[in-house]
Amino acid sequence: MQLTPLQGDFGAAIRGVDLRQPLSAAESDEILAALDRHVVLAFPGQQITDEQQLAVARLIGTPTSYHQGGDPKRLFNYISPQLASVTNLDENGNPRPVKDLRYEGLYNTRLWHSDHSWKQTPDRATLLAAKEIPPVGGNTEFIDMRAAWDAIPARRQRELERLLAFHSREHGRLQIGVKISEEDKRRFPPALQPLVRTNARTGRKALYLGVHSSHAVGMPEQEGRALVKELFAHIAQPQFVYSYRWHVDDLVVWDNAQTTHRSTPFEEDKQRRLLRRVGVLENGPVVDVQAASRLGYEIAA
Repeated sequence: MQLTPLQGDFGAAIRGVDLRQPLSAAESDEILAALDRHVVLAFPGQQITDEQQLAVARLIGTPTSYHQGGDPKRLFNYISPQLASVTNLDENGNPRPVKDLRYEGLYNTRLWHSDHSWKQTPDRATLLAAKEIPPVGGNTEFIDMRAAWDAIPARRQRELERLLAFHSREHGRLQIGVKISEEDKRRFPPALQPLVRTNARTGRKALYLGVHSSHAVGMPEQEGRALVKELFAHIAQPQFVYSYRWHVDDLVVWDNAQTTHRSTPFEEDKQRRLLRRVGVLENGPVVDVQAASRLGYEIAA
């Protein structure tokens, strides 16, 4: 197994391993250690099946279950309970009109986000396998949220560590001018998440926020919204960002607790982009909402 760093200790390409075959315990441990250290791992040229992609996900943890049903009009097209397509294509394999892509949330993926942060139990990791890639655009950009945290002065870090943030699917959709239905509000309730997360295996801290973060709690809401806006400006600085150029048969795995990501534009209404997505759940809720309430945090939508 050969590991090539992509941008310092942020991101690495791994070659010399065939993910179509069962991995040894030593190989699995090496991959998990690399994910902790580098946060984003690229495995070029892996012609894996959907089931093989799920097998890799199970090395990390329990795959996320999707609850979007078989509705082919959704952006994250349902394939199976644990597998979805991330694509601009409709149910007939044709590029969708831009207006449909906006409504279904494709434009949300252009904004910095951590997958399913609006759930009480978010996704620990995400695995994307590239099946079709446009010739220009459609990259995935990542922010090293550890480096963004390290760049904050120590006194300010101590202030931020005590705070939680309010995450909601509704807030994320509003950023692209789309209102979710009352049914979706009930199906996808908001969640509290820590503003700073610590990797228990390495001890490294990272900021945790994205498009679904409306405001910090533990302070007046107006101040909490201003703080999230301030942190967004901080994390989006170029020195923290890495842009990954996709190739067909790439598999990319990342740690949602230590990075945030977004897609870049391409000619969505003319070109084709198709990736298979598997998420891996955290072991449980990151924040106990009732405990947070007992500490005096005011939770408002």
